[in-house]
Amino acid sequence: MVKGLALKLANTASPTTRQNATLIGSMGFNQILAWGSTFYLPAVLAEPISHSLSTSVPAVVGALSWSLLVAGLCAPVVGRIIDKHGGKWVLAFSSLLLALGLIAMSLATGLLVYYIAWTVLGLGMAAGLYDAGFATLGRLMGAKARSSMTGLTLIAGFASTVAWPFLAAMDASYGWQTTCMVLALIHLVVGFPLHLLTVPTPSPRADEPQKVAKKSYAPADPRLVWIALLFTLHAFVMSALAVNLIALLRGHEISAAMAVTFGALMGPSQVVARLLEYAFGRNAHPVWIARIGILACMVGLLALGPGIVLLSLLAVITFGGGNGIMTIARGTVPLTLLGSINLGMHLGLIARPVLIAQAVAPMVCAYILVQLGPNWLIWIMAGILGIGALVAFTKLRTFDSSVV
Repeated sequence: MVKGLALKLANTASPTTRQNATLIGSMGFNQILAWGSTFYLPAVLAEPISHSLSTSVPAVVGALSWSLLVAGLCAPVVGRIIDKHGGKWVLAFSSLLLALGLIAMSLATGLLVYYIAWTVLGLGMAAGLYDAGFATLGRLMGAKARSSMTGLTLIAGFASTVAWPFLAAMDASYGWQTTCMVLALIHLVVGFPLHLLTVPTPSPRADEPQKVAKKSYAPADPRLVWIALLFTLHAFVMSALAVNLIALLRGHEISAAMAVTFGALMGPSQVVARLLEYAFGRNAHPVWIARIGILACMVGLLALGPGIVLLSLLAVITFGGGNGIMTIARGTVPLTLLGSINLGMHLGLIARPVLIAQAVAPMVCAYILVQLGPNWLIWIMAGILGIGALVAFTKLRTFDSSVV
C-alpha cells in the first residue's frame, strides 16, 4: 500500500532529474516522429503522391498549408486543456490523431480523402507539436521548465535529418502508401505508449484558483500581443525561406547541387545554435535570446542578397542558427514574461497567428519571387524581420518577468 502510494505521488508530482531526462527523451522522440510525419513529409512524398492521385504537386503540398490553418485554429483550445489537466492525455491523443490521419492518407485515391486526412493531421499537430510540448513542460515544472524546453528543441532539431532519409528510403522500397502506414504504426506502437508511460500527470496547485484569477491575461494584453507579433513575423519569413531557399539561391546562379547542399545545413545550424544557447545563454533573459535570434535571421537573410557563394553559405548557417534559438524563445519568452499559469492558453493564442503565417507565407513569397525576383523578396522579408526586431527591442524591454 505504501509502495503504491509512493508510485502515485511520483506520478503526479513534478518530475525528478532522472524522470525529467526520460521525459525529455520520450517527448523529443515523439517530436521527431510528429514533425517527420507531418511538416517534413511533403518535401519527400509530394511528387509520388501527386502521380498516384493524378494531380499537381502544388495541390498536394497545399494540404500542408491547410493542416497548419486547422492547427492554428485549434491551438488555443488545446492550450487551455493542458492548463487545466496537463499534457499527458493531449500528447497521447495526438499520437492517435496522427496515426489516423496517416492511415487515411495511405488510403486516399483522390484529393477529397487526401485533404480530409490532412485535416486530421492538423488536429494532431495542434495537440502534439512544440506548443503542446512547451505547455506540458510549463504545467509540470513552472518557471523551471526553461532548460527542459531547450532540451526538447535540441532533440527535435534532428527531425528533418532523421525523417527525410527514412521517408526517401521507404518510398523507394515500398511506395508512399506503405510509408504512411509504417509511420502510423510507429505512432501507435511506440509514440502513444511513450506518452502514457513517461509524461506525468501534474499535481494540482493549492493556490491555483487565486493565481489564475490574478494572472489571467486577455488576448488584448499588450505583452501577449507583442510576443505573438514577434513570433508571427519570424514564422512568416522562416516558412517562406524553408520552401523558397533553393529557388532564391538558384536565382543568384548558384548551382542546383550547391543550393541543395547549403539548404541541408539549415537543420544542423539550428541544433548547434541551441547547444550554444544551452551552454552559454541559459542564464540570459529569454527576451535577449529572442533579440539575438531575430537579428541573426535578418543578417543571414540580407547576406543572401549579393549572391556570392561563400557569403550565401554563411548566410544560411546564420539564418539557421537564429531560427534555432527563436524556436526556444517561443516557449521561454511567454514563460518568463507571463508566468507558467495559463501558459498553455498563452502559447495557443500565440500559435494561432504563427501557424496561419506559416500556412500562407510560402505561396505569397513564391508569387513575389516570380513577379519581382530574388532581391526584392530578400528585401521584403528582411523588412518583415526588421519590424520583428523593433518589437523585440522596444515593446518587450520594459516588462518585468513574472516567475510563477
